[in-house]
Amino acid sequence: MGAWPVLVKMEDAEDWDRYEMTVTEFLYRILTDPGFRPYTVADSVPEPCFEPV
Repeated sequence: MGAWPVLVKMEDAEDWDRYEMTVTEFLYRILTDPGFRPYTVADSVPEPCFEPV
């Protein structure tokens, strides 16, 4: 089975960006990598925390 690229674009952009990675990796990078601009949301997701009860 061949690999498929991930194609994305911002809503107001004209051009598409192509990423040679799996969709799973792309989603992981969006959620965790603050340097994955312009698609990252990592800065807006709070760090997980645990407080025992």
